[in-house]
Amino acid sequence: MNKTKAQKVKPSPETSNKAKKYEKYANASGMFFGFALDMSWKLLISFMLPVIIGSYLDSKYKSFNSTFVLIGLLISFILSSIVVYTTIKEANSLTKDIKFKKEDNV
Repeated sequence: MNKTKAQKVKPSPETSNKAKKYEKYANASGMFFGFALDMSWKLLISFMLPVIIGSYLDSKYKSFNSTFVLIGLLISFILSSIVVYTTIKEANSLTKDIKFKKEDNV
């Protein structure tokens, strides 16, 4: 049986190394913006909700030293730290297999 060799084909621009490099960066930037948008609404809720509740409780109980707002601020800082930590942990787990190489002449 005779074996024939496949004809060498010039790679199309979609499969060239340059296209793969830009595709990788586009995916990384897409992931970044996705995580940023996801984290933004979580931070909004975790930061504003305790402060608004504390302000409401201060006005309801006529607290003059803003105790509930300060407690709400403390809770919001803790919740915001947890949101940032979990987002970074999730992003690292998704990108641990991706190796970004520094290339010259981009």
